[in-house]
Amino acid sequence: MGVVVSNCNSRFRRFIKNSGKKYDYVYYGLKDPKIVELLRESSFEEVKVADYPERFKEEFFQAYIDLLGNIGAKLDSIYWWASFTASKNRFMSKLLPNLLDFYTICNKIRENPSKDILLISPSRSIIHAIKQYCNQNSIKLKSLDFPVTDSCLRIKSVIIHHKEIIYFILKNWVKIIMVRKLFRNHLPGDCRDKSFYVLRTWVYESSISSDSKYSDSFFGRLPEFLTTGGQKVIILAGIVGNYKNTTKRLSKCKENYLILPQEYFLKFSDIVKIVLEMYFNGLILKDRIKLYGFDITEIIQNELDKNFRETIYIRTELLQKYIIKNMLKQCSVHTFTTTYENNPWEKICILSLREYSSSTKIIGYQHAVISRASANMYISKEEMPFIPMPDKIVTTGDITKSILERYGSYPRDRIKPSCALRHEYIYKLKKKDFTKNHKILVALEGVYECYKLVNFVFNALSNAKDFRVIIRTHPARPFDRIRKDLCFDIDLHKNFSVSNQKSLKEDLEEVDILIYWGSTVSLEALMMGIPVIHVSLDDIVKVDPLFDCSHLKWTVENREDLLDAISQIYNLPERDYLFQYNKAKSHVERYFKKVTDDRLSEFIV
Repeated sequence: MGVVVSNCNSRFRRFIKNSGKKYDYVYYGLKDPKIVELLRESSFEEVKVADYPERFKEEFFQAYIDLLGNIGAKLDSIYWWASFTASKNRFMSKLLPNLLDFYTICNKIRENPSKDILLISPSRSIIHAIKQYCNQNSIKLKSLDFPVTDSCLRIKSVIIHHKEIIYFILKNWVKIIMVRKLFRNHLPGDCRDKSFYVLRTWVYESSISSDSKYSDSFFGRLPEFLTTGGQKVIILAGIVGNYKNTTKRLSKCKENYLILPQEYFLKFSDIVKIVLEMYFNGLILKDRIKLYGFDITEIIQNELDKNFRETIYIRTELLQKYIIKNMLKQCSVHTFTTTYENNPWEKICILSLREYSSSTKIIGYQHAVISRASANMYISKEEMPFIPMPDKIVTTGDITKSILERYGSYPRDRIKPSCALRHEYIYKLKKKDFTKNHKILVALEGVYECYKLVNFVFNALSNAKDFRVIIRTHPARPFDRIRKDLCFDIDLHKNFSVSNQKSLKEDLEEVDILIYWGSTVSLEALMMGIPVIHVSLDDIVKVDPLFDCSHLKWTVENREDLLDAISQIYNLPERDYLFQYNKAKSHVERYFKKVTDDRLSEFIV
């Protein structure tokens, strides 16, 4: 048996045409239709990574969480917790799919040692691990790429890394200068004599109205509730988007509390210190790590090395150490509340507070939807004694509390249900009539892979000309950024269009059905009585925030089933529709609890 590895180049095409063997192949990433046709003509058989029973996927997912829990218990350091590997964030870390890819290949070799396998466009970390596996098991491995390719990529990576280091330093120095100029007199001189409630949040330009009124995008009216109750509040703001415009507008806000960009508490020397720290504090795995009997040390180490190379991320996360340290020198903090998604910057804040102000009470607010794929929210029992965690975790409602307790090894009574501060508007949404006008809304997430949902719907409905499909993109990923990845030209298909509505409510009022992958819009649709269809796109585990809900919701995995699901919805008797709507609405109301003063009191220790 043998393993052949290649990216899609001219040598690879010649290899397929001239090969006398019948290979099994794994094709990673976006597939070239011409290559796929060539593979089909050569009678090569595809190995699909996602073709596992749901039970095994869940088991593998839990093994991944426990694996990182064990590593965290051994590597327990600020640099481990600052990595996206430790946070298990599916948008920032591709370790889980890489591990499943590696397992699939090795298991295929183990089960059928006489069969040759072809790997097309695998990631570099997979290639290195497979090379190691083949060497250990006397398996012939052939690369169709040019020998200098890997070396050139390494050199290029080093050059880019050092350019990013310089950019990181200069960019943060500019931010410090800008904030010192705009917020020079914002922090009173007697702050050390007062004790503050600090809300660590993120601020967008849209968080500030034209008349300089501030609206918190994550904590809603919590700042006003706290100040009304006599708390002295500081909003510690991370700026998202246009930094210059947002800080200028933020400096003009006049509220009953202080709003300060986090860079206010940074020194020029802090930026250089972080850069130097990272040169001398790499994470090295000393013990061999195995998963299902396969050595995955190379994949984990590569992932950690990648964390340290990506300057913009881990160094930015570590800046929180100096922000917290310097803030505590200027003012006393009795309570520190932050969003809670187990992100690196949150854990660095918690670690720093524990070190420099052990009396400060820390509250984490679970503010977003949770799916089974939200590995970042599930803590392993192995890492529980070590992981930086708030004293109290406040959730959006009873259902999210239940999910965290069911799948995470959280301490007893650590999690308290509260209310959905970001989604207070959801209770203003009115039920619309159950319409059957063949209008469908496709709601996308702000992630690269969102184009796959559009392609799925197009392949299922392009021939059904009586449907009008409206695509609503996420602000983080507008349509122009996904157009190139679509399998069709939207300008040539009149029944497909991109939403030009300013509000989500307008889009929802216009359609009969919502199709989604992992979008929060699904909960808003149910609140309005709009049936929803979840599309499962070869997920390792479900990204559906409504995975615990079966009312007024359908799930499809194959495009052939989408028309059938739509037909079932349109044929739903009115009585059944109303029954399901009431159940779905109840689910949403328990998921996103209504904001009340009693529930806001959970944010006071």
